[in-house]
Amino acid sequence: MAQADIDSLPAAPRPPSDHYDGLHFFNPGTAAKSRGLLDVLAWRLRGERAAWPRNLPATVFPLPPREVTPDAMAATFV
Repeated sequence: MAQADIDSLPAAPRPPSDHYDGLHFFNPGTAAKSRGLLDVLAWRLRGERAAWPRNLPATVFPLPPREVTPDAMAATFV
């Protein structure tokens, strides 16, 4: 199946949840604000940008377990 065919498929229906209303995902507890081009331009012109770091230290974490017992849980953040 070509990528164009995959992109044209309708999204699978998902049940509503605390962060999905059945049509759109949202951050719970925050008021959604519609922002447009003028908002983006105003933000850029104000210069509210943090300095980009030259480098960041690499943090090495232990590998997740190969197997998890049915009464346990393992989570990996990417």
